[in-house]
Amino acid sequence: MRPGSQNHHFLGQVDAWLINGPAGINQAPGSTGYRHLEIAPAVVGDLPHASGSYRTPQGPVTSAWEKGNRGRLTLKISIPVGSTAVVRVPQAPAPASPRTAPLRRCLRTGPPPRRTTVSPRAVTPSPWAEPPPVCAAGARMPRWRR
Repeated sequence: MRPGSQNHHFLGQVDAWLINGPAGINQAPGSTGYRHLEIAPAVVGDLPHASGSYRTPQGPVTSAWEKGNRGRLTLKISIPVGSTAVVRVPQAPAPASPRTAPLRRCLRTGPPPRRTTVSPRAVTPSPWAEPPPVCAAGARMPRWRR
C-alpha cells in the first residue's frame, strides 16, 4: 500500500459486499428510503447457495438462492409491504434439457400489496453472460424455480 493512501477500509466493507453481491439486495437508482429495490443475486462459481437480509426503513428485505440438481436454481425474496422491487433472475450457463431452460419472462399476478406471486415462463436457453430476465415484484415471497 502506498504511504498516505486513503483508499482502504478497516473491517468495514465485507458485509456490504455480501449483501449487495451474492444476496443481491440493492436500493434502486434514484430511490430514497429503500422504497424501490433491485434484487440481482450473483450466482457465481461453485458457491452452492447464499442468503442475506437487510433492515430498511420500510422493513426487512431478504434474498436467498440455492443451486439444485440438473442446473435448477431456487430464488426466494421478501420485500416490505409498500415497497417495490425489480428482480434480475440469474440464468444457467447451459440448461440440462429444454424443460429446464433459463427463465426469460416473468408474469405478475395476485392482488398487491398483500401478496404477489411471480410465475416464471421458460423459453430459449442462453448463457450467464446474457443480461438476466427482469421481473417486477410488489410484496412478499416470490419464488422462482427453474
